[in-house]
Amino acid sequence: MSRASFPFLKGKSSTVKKHQSDIWGRADDIQSQVAAFNIEITSIRSSMLKFKNERYVAKLAAHDQAEHRRMIHNHLSNELVNAALTHQCNEESKASEIRLQEVEVETLRLNIEYYKLTSSSAGSSGQNSGP
Repeated sequence: MSRASFPFLKGKSSTVKKHQSDIWGRADDIQSQVAAFNIEITSIRSSMLKFKNERYVAKLAAHDQAEHRRMIHNHLSNELVNAALTHQCNEESKASEIRLQEVEVETLRLNIEYYKLTSSSAGSSGQNSGP
């Protein structure tokens, strides 16, 4: 379009050009600001993802530690139960050995008493059957 079609612009060509350059300058400023904001937004998003990943890694590490502690607790609980059972079995075994020895001692005592009685009755019967 020519200036002839806009008679109100006659003689104002330099003013229009100045306004156009101002507008283009402002547009360039706005575009550079938008580009700076986009870079800042990208940086913020990147930081947010980094922190989100760090949080996730920390959460996994905490879960891992908790699982490790649980496994150690279960292992130690099992060892405690096994030690208690082993101790109980050893006590029962010792008690059985002691009871067996007591029975053997009682058996020997009764055998000795029996032999004393049989030998004394054999000795007294032999003395009575004499002249």
